[in-house]
Amino acid sequence: MIHEEANTDVIVHTRDGYRYVATFCTYKKMEILMYSNDFQQRDTYHYLWFKNLVLVKQISEDYVNNVVEEMIDEGDFQVLFQKIN
Repeated sequence: MIHEEANTDVIVHTRDGYRYVATFCTYKKMEILMYSNDFQQRDTYHYLWFKNLVLVKQISEDYVNNVVEEMIDEGDFQVLFQKIN
């Protein structure tokens, strides 16, 4: 199933037993968050941030797997994912 308006924590299990996490969020979901009434009506919100955030076009198992593989190939995985064990 393809989700174009979603966010999820992606947990990667490596062969050596470690686990890593990052939050994947679609561009559309981020737009909804930024322009939501809750965000717009509070003067205290001057920025929006998430630790280990990866923005993607869509969330589906195949798409996320491809993104993670690309991150590993490009050397970005260790920067974007946080070790959780």
